[in-house]
Amino acid sequence: IANFMRGARGLLIPSYSETYGLVALEAAASGVPVIAADVGGLRESVRDEKTGLLLESRNPADWAAQINYLITHPQVAAELGARGRKYALAHSWKESAHKLRVLYEEARAFMDLRCNSQNMQKLHPEKAPVPELAQLAAENVLFVHAHPDDDTISTGALLSALSEERKKNNTDSFLGVLTATRGEKGEIRPESGYGELSEEELTQVREKELLAALAELGAGEKISHYFLGMPPARAAGLPPRRYHDSGMRWVSKDRAGASLDNDRQSFTAASLLESAADIEALIKNQNIKWVISYDNAGTYGHPDHIRAHEATRIAACRAGAHFLEIVTSPAFAPGADSASNLGAAANIDEASNSVAASSAGEGLQAAVNERYFFLEKEENRLRAALRHYRTQLAVEESGIRHVGGQREELHTRICLRRRW
Repeated sequence: IANFMRGARGLLIPSYSETYGLVALEAAASGVPVIAADVGGLRESVRDEKTGLLLESRNPADWAAQINYLITHPQVAAELGARGRKYALAHSWKESAHKLRVLYEEARAFMDLRCNSQNMQKLHPEKAPVPELAQLAAENVLFVHAHPDDDTISTGALLSALSEERKKNNTDSFLGVLTATRGEKGEIRPESGYGELSEEELTQVREKELLAALAELGAGEKISHYFLGMPPARAAGLPPRRYHDSGMRWVSKDRAGASLDNDRQSFTAASLLESAADIEALIKNQNIKWVISYDNAGTYGHPDHIRAHEATRIAACRAGAHFLEIVTSPAFAPGADSASNLGAAANIDEASNSVAASSAGEGLQAAVNERYFFLEKEENRLRAALRHYRTQLAVEESGIRHVGGQREELHTRICLRRRW
């Protein structure tokens, strides 16, 4: 059958439903392009316009047109076949068994988390308030992010404010950022002037951008930085390792999903228990009291953001540290007026530029374990820090423009939710 398949010019799979589509991977492993129905598991076994073609239509004429296209464009068919073979070989039985083992490990980790978090919440009730800026600045705080630039886009204003508070009060508390990956799969803005870079060259550039941005936000106060997998952010007894950017694909207009061609080194393919143990090691090493990372929505759903949430929550629970989430969809819009969003009864603390949800009035629909920080005074420093990420974004008057053209307002208003 394999020899017969290798002699084919294409494989058609017009299924109405398919749990996975193993035959599509078998064809791809033989270097044969696949034309398949856009249903079920075929969306995973065939990458549209990369390893084959997916069709929503059931019209025979549309299928005939795609068959004719591959026959009359042999170069396109050859490229689909070559990419398909590479993709299929990454889905061997060995790799599939590894992924299944990781899933079971994750299930066990979440069961442990459920038990441990119940104990944590008895000691530190979930409904307890998020501390004010001054209290956070006086204690050891660690931010956990997925890629270079996430630190500044999502929490740059808060990092800047904490640095200012530490400087004002001359405190020697720890303030640090832990980054899971180097953002190797990100694109490069043509306007950045770097041109084509190898993955290693891009890694070096983004490491420099990250450190420069944190130095800007620190304004003379040190913001320590670590990469996950490198000591002291590495579990005892394990050799150093590097977690790779998992990449992403858009599964809907405004929702991201995992890339389909990850290898074992990617953050989402690695063992959740291992990455959690690495974060836990750093928390204990620096005696961290407050750990801040994404909520389970992961901002726009990037798989690395969600994995950072999962691993950080497990690590904080095991290490006995408080866990604060960056709320993806707070009650206010980033650039909206606070009075219109929080209601006339909002009681904003002028000293800390924040408001606890419990005192915000009826205009704010939020739990009592959330605090809103209004950090517009950090905007100039935030803009300066963001400009260091010139391979990834452009700073404009209204906010930032990402490499893909998406625009985003500056996050000078941040909501944190306390888990325990």
